[in-house]
Amino acid sequence: MDSPIWSKLNAKQQQAVEAYERLGNESAAARELGIVPKSLRNRLWAATKAGWHITPDRFCEQAPVGFGLTKSTLQVNAAGEIVQRWDRVSPLEASVEALAEYLSLRIPATAVIPPPAEAVQKGLCLEVTLADFHFGLLAWDKEAGEDYDMNIAKELLVASVVEMLARSGRVEKVVLVLMGDNFHTDFFNNMTEASKHSLSVDSRYPKVVYTGAEVFISAIELFLNYADTVDVITLYGNHDKQTSVNLQAILYYAFRNNPRVTVDMGVMPTRYFVWGCSATAYHHGDGTKPGRLCSDIVRYVATNDIMGVREFYAKQAHLHRELVQDIDGVSFEIVMSPVARDGYSAKANYCAKRATVATIYDSYLGKLDRFEISPSMLEKKKLLLSTP
Repeated sequence: MDSPIWSKLNAKQQQAVEAYERLGNESAAARELGIVPKSLRNRLWAATKAGWHITPDRFCEQAPVGFGLTKSTLQVNAAGEIVQRWDRVSPLEASVEALAEYLSLRIPATAVIPPPAEAVQKGLCLEVTLADFHFGLLAWDKEAGEDYDMNIAKELLVASVVEMLARSGRVEKVVLVLMGDNFHTDFFNNMTEASKHSLSVDSRYPKVVYTGAEVFISAIELFLNYADTVDVITLYGNHDKQTSVNLQAILYYAFRNNPRVTVDMGVMPTRYFVWGCSATAYHHGDGTKPGRLCSDIVRYVATNDIMGVREFYAKQAHLHRELVQDIDGVSFEIVMSPVARDGYSAKANYCAKRATVATIYDSYLGKLDRFEISPSMLEKKKLLLSTP
C-alpha cells in the first residue's frame, strides 16, 4: 500500500483498513483487532476523511453498527448547509451471529435474549401495552424509596421485552402500544404544559429524546425476531403531547423501509386495533371517561362494518394503577405503569403496583393469556440466574 494517502493514516487506521479490506466484514475485522465494531467504524471513517477509498464500499458514518447506507435524503438551507438528513440503510449481514452482535451493542449486557422458537404460531398476536413509561424521570431512593433514571429505564424495558418473548414464543404479530407519557418531559424547562408542574428530569431534554428514541427502536428490533410483523401505536400523554409526536415520526422514519413494521401515523387521541374476533380502543386517559371509551370501540366496529368481532376491550393509562372491570359487555382496563414514583408522588403518598402488561390473542379464540412483568420480579429472576 505504497501511497501518499496511506502514509497519512496512523497505525491504528492502517490496521483497521487492512483488516477490513482483507476480511470484507466489519465484525470479523473488529474481532481480529480486539476492538468493538464502533471503534473500527471510527477508524475507517477517519481513513476516508484522509482520502483513502475503502473497499468493499459498504462503510457509512451515519448507519448504525451492522448496517450500511443505501440512500440518503438531505434537507439543505439557503446557505447550502445540511440541516437534516434521512438515511436508508440495509443489513450488511443476515446471519444470526451478526444480529446477536449488533443487538448486544444496543441493549444492556444483563439481558439474556432467548432463542426464537422454530415455528411462528399463526393466528397469535402479542399485545404489549407500555403505559406511562416516563422516560427521563429522575427518582432518588432516599426521597422516593427507589432510584430511577434513563439507564434504569433502559434496562427495565429491554428486560421486560425479553421476559415477554420468553413467555409468548414466536407469534404472527406484535402490536406495541406506547400509551402516552412515554417521555417525562416535553420542553427544556422541565414542566408539564397545562399545570406547569415542576418535574425531576434525568439530564437535558435533547439527551432524553435521543436516548429514549434509541430505547424504543431497540425494543421493536427485539420484537422483529419473534414476530412476522410488528405494529406500533404511539399515543400522546399530558407529559409529552409534543415529544411523542416527534417519537412517532422518528419510529416511522427508522422503519419506513422495513415492510414488516407498520407505524400508525394517526393523530387522534383514540386509536384502534382489531385482531380477528377481538377489537380494542386505546386512549391515554386524560380528557375522557371509561364509559365513553367503552362505547367508542363498539361504535368503531359498527361504523366500519367489521364482521366477526365478539370481544370488546377499552384500555387507558394515565392513572398509574391497575383496574379491570366490565362496562356493559366491554372489558375496560386501566393499564399499570412500570415506572418508579418520583419525589412528588412519594410526598403525596401515591402508591401502586408497578408492571408492564402483555396479552396474547388468538384471531379465532380471542384472549388466551395475560401476564404482568414487574420490576421486582425481574430483579429476583436476575438474582436467581446469577447465583451459582
